[in-house]
Amino acid sequence: CDWSSDVCSSELAELVFRELDRDYPRDGRVLYGLWQSLLALGRTDEAAMVEQRFNVAWKDATVQLHTEDL
Repeated sequence: CDWSSDVCSSELAELVFRELDRDYPRDGRVLYGLWQSLLALGRTDEAAMVEQRFNVAWKDATVQLHTEDL
């Protein structure tokens, strides 16, 4: 895998965010990162489930997250 490619970067991001999700299952930033990495990989069903978890975790937040914030 060429780690400079978008697919490999998204696969690595997914692995990292899944590991973080085990330790911090309700962390909005972790869930956002996992959600975005799954979207980038075209895994929309899984991404939709994570998006729901993110929306619950982030419902009272006063800022909007962007990928650059991670």
